[in-house]
Parts: sequence; C-alpha cells; structure tokens
Amino acid sequence: MSISITLKEHKLLINSALPDTGKNMKTAKTMKRTMILKRLEKSHVVNKNSVAYHMVSSMSNKKLIRPCYIQGNGRFSQNADHTEEILNVLRLLNINFYFGNDAPRGGKPGNYIEIRTKIID
Repeated sequence: MSISITLKEHKLLINSALPDTGKNMKTAKTMKRTMILKRLEKSHVVNKNSVAYHMVSSMSNKKLIRPCYIQGNGRFSQNADHTEEILNVLRLLNINFYFGNDAPRGGKPGNYIEIRTKIID
C-alpha cells in the first residue's frame, strides 16, 4: 500500500509542522528585554526548565549565542546540541537572527547564532 501526494501537498505538510519563519510577520529591529521575557512567559510552547529558555532569557547584551557545547571529559565527553530548540524559540519571539558555523571543519561546536535585533534593557 503506497500513498502518493503531490509536491504542493508535501510542502504544505512540512510548512504546517514547522514554526512560522517570519515571512508573514515583521521582524523587530529593537525589542525590550522585558518584552522578550513577557512573550516567553505567555507562550506555553517553551518549557521553563529547558536550556533554550535560559539561553534566550539571559541574552540581554550578548550578540552571539553558542548553542552547542562539549560536556563531560575524557572518553565520556559528548556534544550537547540545543541549536534547533533555540532557533525555534527565536522564531516564536519574532527576533531577527543569523545562524552560522565558524569551525574550520564545520563541526557542531562551531555553530553560532548572531542576534540582529537590538535588545534594550
């Protein structure tokens, strides 16, 4: 049994599963830190105990967020990657950002998110 769908239906399914990328919304040039915190409190999508919540709520003067880091030591070290969670929270809050990687070989610890929206305290 195979199910066939058209390309248009496939794009519609994928776009409905992803959060809004801001095509229909206007991204903010400046935003108060208190407004970010209020929007985080209001949205019941983001868990208050998540790493993404803490990284976004504490980004007052930081222009660069490193969402992936190495934890542990020796043979027990591993990458803790929170990139997708943070990107989804930033899209939800309608914050303008740029995602890039500055690692020489393109590894995950080189991921960074540059905040383009000016955050006012």
